[in-house]
Amino acid sequence: MSITLRGLCAALILCATTSQAHAWWWFGKDKSYADTRYPIVLVGGIIAFDDIAGIDYFYGIADDMRDYGAEVYESNVSALQSNEYRGEELIVQIENYLAVTGAEKVNLIAHSQGSPTSRYVAAVRPDLIASVTSVHGENRGTAVADVIRGVVPEGSITEGLANSIGNAFGALWESLSGGPNPGDQSTRDVLAASTTEGLAAFNQRYPQAMPTSACGTSGQHTVNGVRY
Repeated sequence: MSITLRGLCAALILCATTSQAHAWWWFGKDKSYADTRYPIVLVGGIIAFDDIAGIDYFYGIADDMRDYGAEVYESNVSALQSNEYRGEELIVQIENYLAVTGAEKVNLIAHSQGSPTSRYVAAVRPDLIASVTSVHGENRGTAVADVIRGVVPEGSITEGLANSIGNAFGALWESLSGGPNPGDQSTRDVLAASTTEGLAAFNQRYPQAMPTSACGTSGQHTVNGVRY
């Protein structure tokens, strides 16, 4: 076979393969591929919001999922608070979503601090939750929080000043996003909740499905009816 004929055959094969790959986009995706049994609730992390001035925290993910069959809600819990505090806010919002939809449970997809927040909700109200998915979750604490704690010791004047400044920012942020409790922010509590030590204590209180190592598996993928 000549080099020219070889090249022609290769081009035809490539063209055919590429055409098959793009046919999916040409005819459109399955409009129900993102449909789930229960509604999906997205839960953001520190300084979380649903949208501010048209800027979406989850950057169009919710809208894309809705386009393909999912029923999605974007929660809006406190920007600067502990996991438990934010979890209690989330419970109220979930109950409202269930009242509107008539669904029995929701699926939680959580980012950053939204992950321990969601795990708290699933631990104390498993009747509301079908599943918890953690995306880049703050489940073992963060090195950044550990560094800040080293620079800003607990109970120090520096901590008090940082707490006041952070709380003012959090209140403004929550007001802009229409958050549930704009005036009740706590930079001190979110810092304590985000350190390695703070998350270790949290995981002892709410150990559901937590692996024993960062890249391990707990062996429990369903706890109290909630899939993790």
